[in-house]
Amino acid sequence: MRDTLQQHFQSIRHPNAQAVTIIPCTDPQLVVVRGLLLDRQQKMETGNMSVLSSRVARASYGIIVSEVYSPSQHFNEDVEQDRFEPEKKWAKNQIQWLIKKVRFSRSRASRPCSHTPGPPACHGW
Repeated sequence: MRDTLQQHFQSIRHPNAQAVTIIPCTDPQLVVVRGLLLDRQQKMETGNMSVLSSRVARASYGIIVSEVYSPSQHFNEDVEQDRFEPEKKWAKNQIQWLIKKVRFSRSRASRPCSHTPGPPACHGW
C-alpha cells in the first residue's frame, strides 16, 4: 500500500510538491500530531507556506504546562511560588493546546468555526 501511494503521488506533478514521500508512523495514535509537526517544520523552512490547506481534528491534543500567574485568567487555580524569583507566581496544570477539536454541523459544515476562550471545541450553529 505504501509503495502504491508513493508511486501515485510521485506521478502527480505539482510545483508545491516536487519531492513527495510517504512517511510511515510506528505509532498510529500520534500520526495527526506528527503531521502537524511536519507541517510546522515546512512553514518554518519555506517562509510560512503550509502543506495543509485545512484540517479537522476529531480530538484535542495538548500538553500540561505552568503559566505565569494572572489573577484574572487563573482564578481558583493551583498556584506555586517561583523558587528562583519569589515575586513571580505560576499557575500549575494549565493546558497548552497543540490541536483543537472541531465539530461541524452536518447541515452547515461549510461555515467557518469561531474560536472562543474555553474548551477547544466548536459547537453547532
